Amino acid sequence: MGKSESQMDIMEKSTKPRKHRWTVVEIGLSVTVLLLSCALAGLIVLYTSADRNICTTPQCVTAAARLLQNMDPSMEPCQDFYQYACGGWIERHVIPETSSLHSVFNILRDELEIVLKGVLEMESKDDREAFKKAKTLYSSCMNEILIEQRDSQPLLRLIDSIGDWPVASEVWNGTAEQAWSLEDTLAVLNARYNKKAVLEMFVWPDDRDSRRYIIHVDQPALGMPSRDYYLSDGNYKKVREAYLEFMVSIARIAREDRNLTQDEERLWEDMTQVLELETDIANATSPAEERNDITVLYNKMTLTEVQQTFNLNGFNWTRYVQGIMSSVSVTVQPDEPIVVYCSPYLEKLRDVLSKHSHSLVSSQTYRNNILYYTTIKKKRKIIKYNECTLLYGITTLGENIADNGGVRQAYKAYMKWVEREGEEPRLPGLEMDHKQLFFLNFAQVWCGACRPEYAIQSIKTDPHSPLEYRVLGSLQNFEAFSEAFHCARGTPMNPEEKCRVW
Repeated sequence: MGKSESQMDIMEKSTKPRKHRWTVVEIGLSVTVLLLSCALAGLIVLYTSADRNICTTPQCVTAAARLLQNMDPSMEPCQDFYQYACGGWIERHVIPETSSLHSVFNILRDELEIVLKGVLEMESKDDREAFKKAKTLYSSCMNEILIEQRDSQPLLRLIDSIGDWPVASEVWNGTAEQAWSLEDTLAVLNARYNKKAVLEMFVWPDDRDSRRYIIHVDQPALGMPSRDYYLSDGNYKKVREAYLEFMVSIARIAREDRNLTQDEERLWEDMTQVLELETDIANATSPAEERNDITVLYNKMTLTEVQQTFNLNGFNWTRYVQGIMSSVSVTVQPDEPIVVYCSPYLEKLRDVLSKHSHSLVSSQTYRNNILYYTTIKKKRKIIKYNECTLLYGITTLGENIADNGGVRQAYKAYMKWVEREGEEPRLPGLEMDHKQLFFLNFAQVWCGACRPEYAIQSIKTDPHSPLEYRVLGSLQNFEAFSEAFHCARGTPMNPEEKCRVW
């Protein structure tokens, strides 16, 4: 039975494809997928480009690891940048038992000494004369067998070369004392051994004419780190007691090596008097905080005028100065200009020398030199300092200015280099730009820790501020640091008031 025409038409129409109409939901989903695909492609391109700006060389990876290990990321950089930069280093490093200070500089020094050791032990026929002398000196110091064989003979010859040491002599009260000269002894100590006892004399550029070198006279360095060790009580008294015991032990060894009978009562009496003399000298010196203004210290006069102005109990200034300058074949004239840095000290020194005998002054000058050249193995006494110690800004002013100016100039030079060469690639693992890395690396140069005893001594004698404050002070005064780390005005690392000289 055949199909009718109407049926055929219906079948034909039903087999034709129908157009699909997109719904609103489908259109929205399609657009979303398209946008996500574009975003993903953009991110891939972006991260691929960023990866190209990260340095992955072994040197960069090592540098990044060092910076990260030394840091304390838990500290906000705008609150305490030293802790932020060095907290990790301080946490990982322990001060060695043989040291009172341990810092990045100590580590670099130790590494350098290993390099120098290799250089000094390397044989070469092409060495210059200076290198040959350095290697000869090094080999003589390392010849421990010969050193042990000689024992104390070099020390005894040293004593003989500067006259004699009353406490280690049985003939001092005879011809030795009559022949002794303070001027000659001080000159030999200065010229031959570079030890400035009682007086310090040196040749240096004239502060008012840097083209000219001129003789300077100044107060001496003391046997202990500063005058406070002689004049203050408390824990300083414990140091003085140990110092006196050390002096007696040196005198005892000198008498033993000269085969002299031991007289403990005499040793303690003589060395106690020597310490009293050294205390009087310390008391005559001016404190460090009073010696920062060169214009006040500077007092230029002729050699004749020095003799007339500072007649130290008959002290012959010409004999003393000529005794030193003769070592370099220079003859001084009466009108030789001299810069005196220590007029107040010289005025007081006259009374000090008048108060003490020749034998006592002699013992002090020899003891000062012998302590320097003698090593005694003793157990270290640990002294705890509980008092507060003030850090005088006037004492560290010069070095503070240098630190502030130094980091500014270094940053300025680095920015010029970046302008010429372009920005450096970032370091892996550090979300920091090159400016932030500059300041981080600057701070980590000063990472370190010290014992309380060293801190006390450093504050009293070192013209530099403690490590922490060399970082904080320099960066608190530097606007570029605050901008690099986005430190708000008034935060610890971006104070309202800043100091700047240049």
